[in-house]
Amino acid sequence: MNTHAIELENLPDFAQVELWDFYQFLLQKYQAKTEQEDLDDLRLLRETRDEPTISFADYLKNAD
Repeated sequence: MNTHAIELENLPDFAQVELWDFYQFLLQKYQAKTEQEDLDDLRLLRETRDEPTISFADYLKNAD
């Protein structure tokens, strides 16, 4: 048994509500962070999409 687990049934009602509110707060922060990371990834893709591409053969020639 995980000794760090919180058994909600054993908590008073006010503590259950506060714990749930805290969970919702953390979830919103996590979702906002992942949404921002997704936006950053899309921005980076848009920026690099317009860069000129080089063939693999040309890359190998220039690698020497």
